[in-house]
Amino acid sequence: MDWGARTSIDHAHDHLKTYLGAGGDFVDTAHRYADGASEEILGVMLGDLVPRDQLVICTKAGISRRTGTRVVDTSRRALMHQLDTSLERLGTPYVDLWLAHTWSEDTPVDETLSALEWAVTSGRARYVGVSNYSGRQAAHAATLMSQSRILMVANEIEYSLLNRIPEDELVPAGMPSGSDFCRTHPWDEGSSPGSTDTAYRMSHAHLGNPQLLQASTSPRSPDRSWTQWPSLRRG
Repeated sequence: MDWGARTSIDHAHDHLKTYLGAGGDFVDTAHRYADGASEEILGVMLGDLVPRDQLVICTKAGISRRTGTRVVDTSRRALMHQLDTSLERLGTPYVDLWLAHTWSEDTPVDETLSALEWAVTSGRARYVGVSNYSGRQAAHAATLMSQSRILMVANEIEYSLLNRIPEDELVPAGMPSGSDFCRTHPWDEGSSPGSTDTAYRMSHAHLGNPQLLQASTSPRSPDRSWTQWPSLRRG
């Protein structure tokens, strides 16, 4: 999401209004996007453009630019601090889905997952998951999370017409563990011919467990698909 970077707040408002009008309800952002401006802009529109309980918000933590360059820190301390910062920017006491933005060899996975558990038990996140994990990493994390009886519901990863690698490892790994596969850039960030508007509307879709996440496709347009998150709303 480039809100606050290449996209002004006025254009972001128009984007969200169009998206909501078309039936969308899932918005994905992250602590690091536009150095926090992405979350701040979304926070401004909550309550004004759309009631909080009618929007499914996903944000991520673990990557920042605190030194002016890309910094990966998935320690418990960093993740907890970034989630609280995200909630302040968004102006909401909770997010529907919170993800560890990336795997890091510098932090024990148990420590990273302890922050996800804390987010759920403290009420800051209704559901948690990971992002950019390999199939092996995701399956291992899901197994560890199950010991705390907190389900890891998603692994968000790039999966596009030009990048089909996840089909070989990530999709099979997600199904047995009970987690879902949430894909980004389904049209390779709009690089496919004529796909710019469609890429925006298809910001997220999924493969995996239909009991957790359900994709909805408009019968009027076979290529128009928005992720629906009924289980998140029930939480």
